[in-house]
Amino acid sequence: MLYLRNTVDDALDAHADLMARGLDADLFHARFALIDRLAIEKRTIETFGKDSTPGERAGRVLIATQVVEQSLDLDFDVMISDLAPIDLLIQRAGRLWRHERPEREGSPELLVVAPTPAVDADEEWYSAIFPRAAHVYQDHARLWLTAKVLEGTGTIESPGRLRALIEAVYGAAAEERVPTGLMDSFFMAEGRAGAERGISTSNVLSLTKGYVRDGGAWDSDIRTPTRLADDSQVTLRLARVLDGRVVPYAAATPDEPWRAWRLSEVSASARRVTAESVPPEHTESALAAKAAWTRFDQEKALVLLEATGDGGENGAVMGPKEPISLSYSAKTGLMFFGEPTFD
Repeated sequence: MLYLRNTVDDALDAHADLMARGLDADLFHARFALIDRLAIEKRTIETFGKDSTPGERAGRVLIATQVVEQSLDLDFDVMISDLAPIDLLIQRAGRLWRHERPEREGSPELLVVAPTPAVDADEEWYSAIFPRAAHVYQDHARLWLTAKVLEGTGTIESPGRLRALIEAVYGAAAEERVPTGLMDSFFMAEGRAGAERGISTSNVLSLTKGYVRDGGAWDSDIRTPTRLADDSQVTLRLARVLDGRVVPYAAATPDEPWRAWRLSEVSASARRVTAESVPPEHTESALAAKAAWTRFDQEKALVLLEATGDGGENGAVMGPKEPISLSYSAKTGLMFFGEPTFD
């Protein structure tokens, strides 16, 4: 079974709740170091992939975010999903009964967790239930339309009735059905969409000119953004202090030390992380380690981890106002202590 949450922090909460109830659920989200994420992908495919056996799947629950929506060939018997725009729910449903399995009985089941699409829904209709995801899917009017059409049809029928579902949410007449209390959300989302198109247009590269100064902004995503700032990410490089030296979280090989740093990377919201926060006693060691980084790595933030004794490791980064504590483990990934991160 898959329980698909819209934010990492919601996935972490759901995982903690199930673990507290005695269910050893699996967890998969975007805030794992690359080396751990690759291992989790491998285990996930082995458990829920095309070639998995009934014995491997029996009783297994995966708590995940949007990382399972694309690329991975996964196949779930039952799916629970937080409310998301209809096109994303259709995409998520594509991971349900994806392959033929003789042992299955009945029909595929997708359960959508959503507030009731009341006609008097106001601006807090979605955020009251999903305060974190409200910052991820900001067009709450489209979410209301999604909930409304699914309440009416009760099914996602592919491919025959997909067009009708999409038209009910994104069609020209859809705006007329939006509750008055959600119209501000609708117009703000339209404005953001226009701004995003403007950013994309201004940063388009001229392929015919090639790598020349007037061919476009050949630069990092930090200085040449391809999306609005509140969605931007910062790359963290996890590290440990070993015998006075700063070394990457992932084990290094003598001939390819750069690979260990790459495998130690994890992304986080730029709204939360503004810079690194290296303890003063490790400043020189950190500078020595970063001296081997390329110019493309200079935008990345170093995070020094210290073992806690319970299998996890603690560290810190600089937030908008002050340092923020964090923890990391191969089981749960990166966790911040403080305000929600919405990524």
